[in-house]
Amino acid sequence: MPNFNRNRLGKAVGSTSTLAPRSRRISGGKTVQANWKGSVPFVASGGTTSTASGYKYHYYSSSGNFIVTGSSSVDVYLIAGGGNGSGGAGGGAGGVIAWQSVVVSEETVALTVGAAQTDSTFPAAAGTITAVKGGTNSIGGSGSAQVWSAGYAGTSGQGNRGGNGTFGATDPERNTGGGGGSGSAGADTSSGGGAGGSGTSITGTDLATILGVNTIAGGGGSGGGGAGQTYTVGNNATGIGSGGGGGVGGQGTGSAGALVVRYLV
Repeated sequence: MPNFNRNRLGKAVGSTSTLAPRSRRISGGKTVQANWKGSVPFVASGGTTSTASGYKYHYYSSSGNFIVTGSSSVDVYLIAGGGNGSGGAGGGAGGVIAWQSVVVSEETVALTVGAAQTDSTFPAAAGTITAVKGGTNSIGGSGSAQVWSAGYAGTSGQGNRGGNGTFGATDPERNTGGGGGSGSAGADTSSGGGAGGSGTSITGTDLATILGVNTIAGGGGSGGGGAGQTYTVGNNATGIGSGGGGGVGGQGTGSAGALVVRYLV
């Protein structure tokens, strides 16, 4: 999965919008080119802002506006909302995607940060960038597990599949795989509940400081136990964009995603 740090993503290139030179009339009726240029510096607002490693960051934990004066290219990091658990199946993690050199110019970008089971989006001139919501008994950014059968697929470049389960003559919902995570697929199982897939580690990056976590978008585990064991309830997701646990006695809820924009300063 993509890492949001200087060495892997590289640097975005900042710029200003330049106005064309103006003409003016002087004595004698001649028109000459004025020897100056005006420029509109790039300024952006919105979200919670911070500066680190030569970049300015705008962090959004919920939907909002990225308001731009001037023109520049920015890097955008999106995490979608995690999927909920469903039956014995663990929910998939929200999709994770990093997009470089997105051009923004004199506009208000109405961006979306996904709650549980919701995409995160950043509309851009070249098309909307979308991190796909985690799977809930379905495909997703990372796929959910599926009761009795193969786990659902994740979205290419954003996550991994859910774990495979097996049919059992007694209490089949107990033998269910874990939800896919952004770092790895959900665990397969033939007896009992499978663990959720791992998330993406961002330890040591500026993004970890901004988000306040070291791992994002982990998969939800199955709440099913082995045959004859007590039914268990799926746990709620922990961490940004993580999937909820599955459980025959109740299902966990996926967690919300996040969105970060950065540019050189």
